Amino acid sequence: MMENTLYMVPLREHKRPEGMFLLVRDTVDKKKFHLRPCRSVFAAGQEQMLKEIHTPNSRATTTIVKNRLQVYIYRMFGKKKTRGIVKHADIDLAFPGHSDSSIRKCLKDCGSFRRKKDGVFWTLKPSVQLPAEEELRGMVSPEDVCIVESIMAGLQRLQDD
Repeated sequence: MMENTLYMVPLREHKRPEGMFLLVRDTVDKKKFHLRPCRSVFAAGQEQMLKEIHTPNSRATTTIVKNRLQVYIYRMFGKKKTRGIVKHADIDLAFPGHSDSSIRKCLKDCGSFRRKKDGVFWTLKPSVQLPAEEELRGMVSPEDVCIVESIMAGLQRLQDD
């Protein structure tokens, strides 16, 4: 049995035929191949999900997406090289599927809009204390990100067909 925080899957070891090798393509030079000895062979059964998978527009999915955006914004404000200044265009590049209004709404929670001759940007509100890294990691787990990305990829495949 192989198990992680997202799913578990039954495994069954099979007898390895004599002289069995694995052919691997080089990641840099795609025309090169390497032979590797194959020490064991396993077959995997059907995956059983351990976390609930939500529909694309469910409240749980939108909460995860909003929290992920908020964590990204907090991290942008916390970067030393930006000195507490965030440009809307930088967030647009990182989250191309989000609407401007949803990004602005998240920015309004912790930032103040500024317009100067060198451009338009957001600064961290003086009343806002940036969360610690542990708090940010608690807001969105890697598993949640994987689930949402999988949901969005599945939705895109359905729309493409």
